Amino acid sequence: MLDPSRYRALVHVVGGTLLVLAAIDVALRLLFGIAPPALLRASFHNTGNREIVAARVSGVLVDRGDAPLAVIVGSSSAADGLVSARLTAADPARRRWLNLARTGSSFDELGYAFGPLFASDLRADVVVVAIHTGWFAGKVVGDPTLDALMLPDLPRTSWLLYHRGTLQHLARSALAGARERLLLGLGVRFSDVYPPAAEPWSEREPPETWTHDLGPAVLELWRHKRWFDAAWFDAADDEVAAAAEVLAGCARVGRRVVVVLMPESSILRGEMPAAARAALDRALARLPHPPAVLDLRAAIPDAEFADHIHLGPPGARRLSDLLSGRIAEIAP
Repeated sequence: MLDPSRYRALVHVVGGTLLVLAAIDVALRLLFGIAPPALLRASFHNTGNREIVAARVSGVLVDRGDAPLAVIVGSSSAADGLVSARLTAADPARRRWLNLARTGSSFDELGYAFGPLFASDLRADVVVVAIHTGWFAGKVVGDPTLDALMLPDLPRTSWLLYHRGTLQHLARSALAGARERLLLGLGVRFSDVYPPAAEPWSEREPPETWTHDLGPAVLELWRHKRWFDAAWFDAADDEVAAAAEVLAGCARVGRRVVVVLMPESSILRGEMPAAARAALDRALARLPHPPAVLDLRAAIPDAEFADHIHLGPPGARRLSDLLSGRIAEIAP
């Protein structure tokens, strides 16, 4: 016959554990709300992008060569819009260009993806940071109106259960970052911390064709993301701080840093408020030695855009040739 007294201690332990977890859950909800902005921003961090950047940087450190180096930091518009082979061929300083641009649409994401580059001992003659001022809008988290639309079930959801995936992601990221800092601090070679890519200089080819009906949908997406809301940029302190950190990281690995405002269609330029550009000025003001800014937003005709920021092959060739000449003037 089952003796309940034998399991009394186990029941007490399980019950106590559940009570503690419930108390923690309630405390976290009260302290941070069900959708804390910092946690939501971190949920957009792409570990795949970070790993690819780390592997390519590691591979370049192994196979650097003697030529001075130029590095591109940015997102998909730079990945598709800047052709390293053309930049290298036209560079009067005979720099070898490495386009590390990945994907993303905020400076917080950029800082996470390029963290391994900033921690490495790679040294470049020039680092080009290819950006859009719309990134200062961030990922639009912490807006009660949008949170209510995107996350309607949150009031009935356990804080810990709802965020379990993000918390697991953050724990892995924190452990990976701690491992990186510890090993590099102990003098371990970067290539031993991050296995080098087999072909670090190879880059994806920009698509030969684009679906040109993406424009209206993308504009509507950016409208929801507050790209056209001046007041949103005025309060973009988190992204301003993140942008300043990205630029400081670039300055650690580059002898010279140039911020390039990437081409945008005339429609997008007409929608963007001046406050977005002012947010960049606030980020630059945080740096002891602000980098030069090269404004190419109006450099490419509308016919060569796919969705207001991405260029097809003709536009990419045009932009690469233009950037090569302008960089030669700024960083000869």
